[in-house]
Amino acid sequence: MPFPEKTYLTRPVRRLIMACLVLSFFILAPLVLLYTMGYRFDLATQSIKTTGVLNIDILPKRATVKINDVILDDTMPIKLFNRAPGTYTVEISADGYHTWKKDIRIESNQTTYIKGLTLFADNTPPEISGTTEVVGARHIFFAPNGNKSIMVLPTTTTQEIHLVDNASAERYSSITTTPLDSTINVMWSDNGEHAAIVLNEQTQKRLFTISTNSEQTKPLTEIIIPTSTPLHYQWTDTLLSSASLFVGTSTLSTKITNETLSPLNYPSSTAIWYTADGNDVWSYSTTTRSLSRNGEMFFSSLDADTILFATESAALIKTGNQHTHITKEWDGAQRATILPGPHSIYIPQTREWVLYSPYEIALLYADGTYNTIYRTDEPILSVLALEDTGVILITKKNQLIGFNPGFYTSQLLLQTDNIESVGVDQSRRTIYFYGTHQTKRNLHSLQY
Repeated sequence: MPFPEKTYLTRPVRRLIMACLVLSFFILAPLVLLYTMGYRFDLATQSIKTTGVLNIDILPKRATVKINDVILDDTMPIKLFNRAPGTYTVEISADGYHTWKKDIRIESNQTTYIKGLTLFADNTPPEISGTTEVVGARHIFFAPNGNKSIMVLPTTTTQEIHLVDNASAERYSSITTTPLDSTINVMWSDNGEHAAIVLNEQTQKRLFTISTNSEQTKPLTEIIIPTSTPLHYQWTDTLLSSASLFVGTSTLSTKITNETLSPLNYPSSTAIWYTADGNDVWSYSTTTRSLSRNGEMFFSSLDADTILFATESAALIKTGNQHTHITKEWDGAQRATILPGPHSIYIPQTREWVLYSPYEIALLYADGTYNTIYRTDEPILSVLALEDTGVILITKKNQLIGFNPGFYTSQLLLQTDNIESVGVDQSRRTIYFYGTHQTKRNLHSLQY
């Protein structure tokens, strides 16, 4: 059988093939190089863009991450390079936790971070063992650290004031009693280790302090004044155990530290005043409408009901149902910003004030800027800090909601019957609430 005749490429054909190969190299090589350097062609804009990076590091570390419904095999921390600019749906889940889901935008030549995030535990709130001791409470005032609470327990003729350990719901012996028609106010120190209790009775006001570090809940100190006498009191702004209470009446000013009372040359309670450490005293004059430090005027032309904080460069005051943030510029010019909302809490770890009304929550940052972060059509009862990163707990009549201002994400933690008061123990990642859950009115706990 004869072999087929050999065919030979002519010189022009060989030259054409060589030219095509060389041309392909010079076209494809730069494209491959640009691709490895992170450049992508965006069909939507008909332009070349650089890629970005997505960095994910959250708790728990065993969580599963999905991006656009594709499961990643990587473990925390995850760093994804060369991601084309655009919006990606990121879903993070783990057994026993609520799923976190958000659309994340990746920009050219930038790193997008998902970090400082802890998934919320998915639990059913149990009644705390021994909660028969707090059944029937008229009100519970939770400490800032969530460890303890002050319980008001009505009897047939009086109201008993008790200290309660929230983790065990153990009710310590009665601190004191007051008539049924008395109103009761409780102000906790920032560290939650001391409380000032004011009993407004028919014929007198009684202010006393207690320590939560002992089961012996007798009052450390007590001040009794006539009912008609104005009373001003506040704790020092400190998380240290040596918190002091400053008390002002129309006749005296007193510093209370543990069981020690020290007289002070402070403004009387007829003035509105504030002190951060006991050294500098800021007072507001209703006559001149000015705020002064140790008698020297710093801010003028303002109205104030309460001074929340004050420094030489800024102050936050409350008037009616709104707050006013005042700053003093380098040239001495004064700038005032009206902020809506009658309620506020301070988060020292992030140096942010959370201001809220029944339908809106806003943040006042350390640099004086202000931003609304949450709106709702259901009334907000309270806002508390859940984490040092600024994550907050929003309480409504029958809902507990975790909200992360950094990502603007919210998670329904509990739907229940009725919530009366709430406390948070960040060290145990536990929410305590007094109210009705599954028809039982009691003290309940929820791990988050």
